[in-house]
Amino acid sequence: MYGLIGVLVLVPLVGNHLIGEGRKQSVAYVIQLDGTSVLVAVAILTVMITPIMVAIIVDGLRAVPVAWREAPRRSG
Repeated sequence: MYGLIGVLVLVPLVGNHLIGEGRKQSVAYVIQLDGTSVLVAVAILTVMITPIMVAIIVDGLRAVPVAWREAPRRSG
């Protein structure tokens, strides 16, 4: 699903709005700038990995014993 959304939404967005026509024409004989790029791939992979990383971090924080989380009280 993430890849499909990336190809159908992000690639046209980058190709039509972030890359100007002058830039496309100036390098047309060397490379075709159509929106497929590492930037789009990084954005898609970032969105894909974020829920997994959040779940791992939350699970790790819940595994910390209560005694380690609470500071000792000083009697004073």
